[in-house]
Amino acid sequence: MSDVQEARAAAAITHDNIVTIYRVGEFGGMPYMAMQYLEGCSLYSYVISKKKSRLEMPQIVRLVREMALGLAAAHSRGLVHRDIKPSNIWLESPRGRVKLLDFGIATQAGPTRGHLPVQ
Repeated sequence: MSDVQEARAAAAITHDNIVTIYRVGEFGGMPYMAMQYLEGCSLYSYVISKKKSRLEMPQIVRLVREMALGLAAAHSRGLVHRDIKPSNIWLESPRGRVKLLDFGIATQAGPTRGHLPVQ
């Protein structure tokens, strides 16, 4: 699957915990993607910040739950992210809602069976 096809697969997902991709295409042989502008910072930046270096258990549970909901939405469409890491997890300001970013090396899998419903 080409980069443009992968981006189109990610763009087809609409979920509160996945960055919205508005347009995908190719111009002059170069692929492009126009996505939602997000305020905030990556989980990586948040954790290494001296002022915010410690996460409390309720906050960790909320972040992991939101990541799981976003991944479940992608999986329900047959898309596997394959690059989950702190720099691809965005904490949107002001409340820190998780948005999954960078489906660049995602792969399209077959339809999933027996997955949990996405809420």
